Amino acid sequence: MQDIFGRDSFFIEVQDHGIGAQRWANPHLVRLAEQAAGLRCLATNDSHYTHQHDHEAHDALLCVQTSALMSDPKRFRFTGDQHYIKSAAEMRRTFSEIPTACDNTLWVAERCEVEIEFGQPRLPSFPLPEGFTDGADYLQWLTMEGARARWGDNLDDSVVERLAYELKVIGDMGFSSYFLITWDLIEHARKSNIRVGPGRGSAAGCAVAYCLGITDLDPIRYDLLFERFLNPSRVSMPDIDMDFDSRFRDEMIRYAAERYGRDRVAQIVTFSTIKARAAVRDAARVLGMPYIVGDKVAKVMPPLVMGR
Repeated sequence: MQDIFGRDSFFIEVQDHGIGAQRWANPHLVRLAEQAAGLRCLATNDSHYTHQHDHEAHDALLCVQTSALMSDPKRFRFTGDQHYIKSAAEMRRTFSEIPTACDNTLWVAERCEVEIEFGQPRLPSFPLPEGFTDGADYLQWLTMEGARARWGDNLDDSVVERLAYELKVIGDMGFSSYFLITWDLIEHARKSNIRVGPGRGSAAGCAVAYCLGITDLDPIRYDLLFERFLNPSRVSMPDIDMDFDSRFRDEMIRYAAERYGRDRVAQIVTFSTIKARAAVRDAARVLGMPYIVGDKVAKVMPPLVMGR
């Protein structure tokens, strides 16, 4: 491992959350670092809540997630109350016998550098076929081909004007590649006999999306608004919801990664929050109180003001 990463990028981690097994293991880890490979130790601390006094609330939340009672001694729980974000002084005090371990933690932090530019979406470039040098031109060609397939060769003037307007807005906002990528994913799914949904949300108001086969609801026939989807006066990323047969989800992710590069494809993460009234009901339940107690307290709580 040291040969692969280099001596300055590979460390032996030591932790101390007041757990007996950790305190037994740490001297052995230090000895391993010093004698076996001449490595450095690195002090870290698991952080599952912000402050030390949050440990009881965290314990209750674990009970909510595992459907357990706090009175159950065999429930899943963390040992001690040290899994919080410790200050530098607390870490120095905890690892006073290995002072260089904290020095190395600081050294790693100082070597980390990342700059994130917000408000500037960086879309991957769509690989254009021969004969096209610009994404906007290829999108226009695909759109007009799709329009003839949808409405016939003799396109009505209102349709041509609508498509020209939408294409201009999409091009001016720099989202041509976004539409091409979305079209490409859906096209791959259909060629692979993977079921695709008809499109959801405000994208149904986009005639370009209809021509590309991204959506299947005619926005001109039903007089749907394009501005609900993309508005020149309110610059924001377009949001097109795509539905694929869940059995082939891995195949779609594999295709996207191979087509656009694994360093440009990521899966999003979601998190859930517990609203005030639900938190009261959950707290009453994990404390072993009758359901009616939590329910009564929740019902007398005043309505939220600005979400609080």
